[in-house]
Amino acid sequence: MALEEGEAAEAASAAVTGSAESVLSKSVLATARLIAQGLTNSEIAARRNLSVRTIEDHVNIANARLRVNNRVKIGLWVREHDRQ
Repeated sequence: MALEEGEAAEAASAAVTGSAESVLSKSVLATARLIAQGLTNSEIAARRNLSVRTIEDHVNIANARLRVNNRVKIGLWVREHDRQ
C-alpha cells in the first residue's frame, strides 16, 4: 500500500481532520480500520459477519465523509487520525 510522497501529501491534505470517532460512525470506522490493514471487502465482511454489500456501503460512506476516492486514501487517513 505504498504511496509516492506526493500522493501521500495529496491524500493527507484532502482528508478531513479530526478524531476518527468524530468523523466516521463506529461501524464505518471498524471497516476503515480493516481497510487500513489491507483486507478486501470479502475478507472484511467475513471478519465482521456482515454482507459484502454492507461493506461496500461503508467504503462509499468513508470515501464521502473523508472526501477521498479510494481505499488507499481511507487507509492512510485511518493511520494518521485513528488513535485506537
